[in-house]
Amino acid sequence: MEKTSDPAGGGKRKPGQTGTGRFKEESGNITYEVVAQKVHVGTEAEAKKLVSDPKDANGLVAATAWVKFTNKGGGVVKEMPKVGNETELYGDGRPGALLIGAAEDGPGCEDTIDIENWKAGQSHTISQTYMLPKGTKSVEVHWAGEGQSVSPFIWRFSSAG
Repeated sequence: MEKTSDPAGGGKRKPGQTGTGRFKEESGNITYEVVAQKVHVGTEAEAKKLVSDPKDANGLVAATAWVKFTNKGGGVVKEMPKVGNETELYGDGRPGALLIGAAEDGPGCEDTIDIENWKAGQSHTISQTYMLPKGTKSVEVHWAGEGQSVSPFIWRFSSAG
């Protein structure tokens, strides 16, 4: 992984390139090293299986991002970290729609409900799934920690899939 210091906040990153930001958890202000590892874009047929009414997925695909967070200091996250909630996916520059109820514990991901006593030096990979327009050419993963008012970290994945 390529590491970058972040004196001014977020900015563009290559897939696999890390950034560091602070985030207020219930147990305190934690410094996280963050990296978007990969994105998977499914098919429209798969998206229709993920929603209660398949018509709601017409013209849409589900895109899932795997984001690795490493606690770099500031305390222990006692339970259910919120840091992954700040991850958003954009398709061709437009924000996607968060898919509520999508499994967060897919292959290589952990459900935040199961994360307890997250100490400095430990890492967890958290996924978020968004609905994007079918035919999306580039997917961006955005993450903004507390104080990242300059700009979020943005990882662009040009290959949808």
